[in-house]
Amino acid sequence: MFAPIPFSAVNKVVNQYEGDKYRKTHSVLEFIRLVSLSLLTEASSLRETLYQVHVNPKMGSLVNPQDKPISRSQAYKINNSLDPKMLGDIFNKIYKSIQLKYNIKRDNVYAIDSTFIVSRSKTCSIVTKGYNPTRAKRRTGVKAHLIMDITHRLPTRIAISSGNRADATTLHMLNALGKETVRVFDKGYRQYKTFVKYIEANEWFVTPRVSRSQPDVIKEFDLSQKDRDSDVIADQLCHLGSNKNNRGYHKYQIRCITIFHADNSDPRHHVLMTNMMDISAAEVVDIYAQRNMIEVDIHHLKQLLGISKLKSYSEQGILNQWILALICYLLIWIFERTYYKDLGFWKTAKFIRYNLTETWYSIKLLAPT
Repeated sequence: MFAPIPFSAVNKVVNQYEGDKYRKTHSVLEFIRLVSLSLLTEASSLRETLYQVHVNPKMGSLVNPQDKPISRSQAYKINNSLDPKMLGDIFNKIYKSIQLKYNIKRDNVYAIDSTFIVSRSKTCSIVTKGYNPTRAKRRTGVKAHLIMDITHRLPTRIAISSGNRADATTLHMLNALGKETVRVFDKGYRQYKTFVKYIEANEWFVTPRVSRSQPDVIKEFDLSQKDRDSDVIADQLCHLGSNKNNRGYHKYQIRCITIFHADNSDPRHHVLMTNMMDISAAEVVDIYAQRNMIEVDIHHLKQLLGISKLKSYSEQGILNQWILALICYLLIWIFERTYYKDLGFWKTAKFIRYNLTETWYSIKLLAPT
């Protein structure tokens, strides 16, 4: 699983931040391997994973088997002492190596979403009660934001914020993706100001309509049979906002595609807004339907890799735990593409988990350069 890691690039980042300066026995790379193993085996703590590594000789290549197993407190000290920026740069290096190796370009569909992660910390400044008016008892934790390349199912950008922060405030994470990408987001990110910026910069996006009121229609587009098969009942060119609000949004034009699913329990029509005029309505519906993939990927991170609850207590440890989980996600993705293409992330992770000793022992780990 660790063979495709770009060791030279990762070691350059570690040396730049002097990550191993005060660490004589366990390097940053060994710690990343250790945490990845802990996430895959669903271990209750790093200490449990370390004892498994030292008891089983086939896992001895993960850490130095001659060293004494570090205690739980030492493992958490390492996690809290590592710089999150360093781990973030390591994540970026691994992601860029994937881009080069598999020729992944930026003209893809990207989705942004956030999820609430419970944390036991009571002293960390970013750990707050999450806003949810439907819950009588609100959970305490942080918000994890994720941008996924839906075309290749790859995490691209990551962030952590306080639990009560609004989703729309993190849309700036999409700015560095380039104009050729398609940005897809749900109703939690809808803002007229954002739409105006995307329209003026000619950057493509697809999102549900902000207002439930009927849009001011400028022009009706003809529907093809393919559009009707995708449950599209109207394709219209509309004003972005109402002329009554006097905020200047009415001068901007937006494409509104109305969908009605006859077999859906929700009888309301769903309206998608986009500034892409050169594709069919059915293609717009298909692009938005891909957004569900990010929900699946977040479910994999929270359930399969077990980060639905963060065990660290410091802000640095919380950030590191989230980044390390995404690094593990990238390693599983590389493993699947290298050895078991098209098996799928879930089945690949399960395969590694249930055949852990054989897999680790049969794959030759490259020595750090």
